[in-house]
Amino acid sequence: MNQYFDNHWVMPSRMPDGKTYVGMTDTSDMLQIDIETLKQYGKIKWEDDLDCTMGTTHVKYLKNGDLVGSCGEISSRGENSLTAYKITKDNIRKRIKLGTVKTEQSVY
Repeated sequence: MNQYFDNHWVMPSRMPDGKTYVGMTDTSDMLQIDIETLKQYGKIKWEDDLDCTMGTTHVKYLKNGDLVGSCGEISSRGENSLTAYKITKDNIRKRIKLGTVKTEQSVY
């Protein structure tokens, strides 16, 4: 039994530190996993102030090893937006906002 969520649609991604792997689903969570056994260690606890309340994309890697992704957000006032972020090897628990655009509806 999987404690956090199932592994059926998880795409493992390596964090920029080169040793931490996370599984991503269509939620805004990243689940730290052992790439060999698929043992789940819990969701990454972010050290930033991004809401990322909606689904997140599968990340892409830059040539320098940083990764970039995007996530949908809904503010407390019901405003929708899409935020792009990057994660560097300096702190894999901090998403650095690259930019945000307002959207007419929630983005998945």
